[in-house]
Amino acid sequence: MRKIVPIILTTLLLSLITIITESKTSSIVLICFLLVGCFYQLYREVKVLNKFIIAYMFNLKIDFFNKYIERPRIFIYLIFGTIMIVSTYNYITLSFSSDVFKNIYLTIYLILYVISFFLIDLSWKNEFISKFIPYVQKIVLNANNKSFELNSYTEENLRKIYNNLLNFDFIELIDDSHDTFEDKLFADILLNGKIPENVIFKLNFDNVQTKYFWDLLKQNNMSFTLDDFLKIFCNKNRKATRKTIEPSFSKSSKEPKRKQDIDSCFIF
Repeated sequence: MRKIVPIILTTLLLSLITIITESKTSSIVLICFLLVGCFYQLYREVKVLNKFIIAYMFNLKIDFFNKYIERPRIFIYLIFGTIMIVSTYNYITLSFSSDVFKNIYLTIYLILYVISFFLIDLSWKNEFISKFIPYVQKIVLNANNKSFELNSYTEENLRKIYNNLLNFDFIELIDDSHDTFEDKLFADILLNGKIPENVIFKLNFDNVQTKYFWDLLKQNNMSFTLDDFLKIFCNKNRKATRKTIEPSFSKSSKEPKRKQDIDSCFIF
């Protein structure tokens, strides 16, 4: 972000100078800025896609390509990358025209370019993963009357996880008002993506174990936040919240208790 601000300010300053002075030199310099920005952003994504295509075609590991991050980034590129290119092309075309409203159009295209550049650059930041993707997912899920989505599991997988937890005495049902098998109830809640009115299950975990289990359960499904998780599950400390669990986990210098047993719950 700090690196982008000087670029944006420089671009806007050059544009202002170009509009006021109508200098061809300033126009050429600004156009060079726009072209460099386009090529830079496109190069970053093409480099990743090229590596992916080569690895895919030659049957190599593609674990570096996280689809939960790369797909949203490609979506951003398809929209705002296109806007950047179109804005740059129109800016170049209009810069040397004699249109009466030229300066207005140039300003509009420049604003579109800068916004697009900023949003594309955001897709390479940690905030894109931690905030932007979950935010968009929440909007889409809310439109479908869902709070989260765990699309990495089948019903059979989730029922197996529950039974494994039960075998290790890690979980117990605390809301017995539901007329269904416990493992199916566990799977249904997580597959439907709807938050129940009350907490349904108690995990016999401390805060560190709870955070570790949530990380394993959600995998790359960023819409399933810890806050959502705690509306379905409580732990030994029934008043535990995200603000108490996350600091406990980050301060812990040891691995979670019975870590291997928790890991084995996810063996199907």
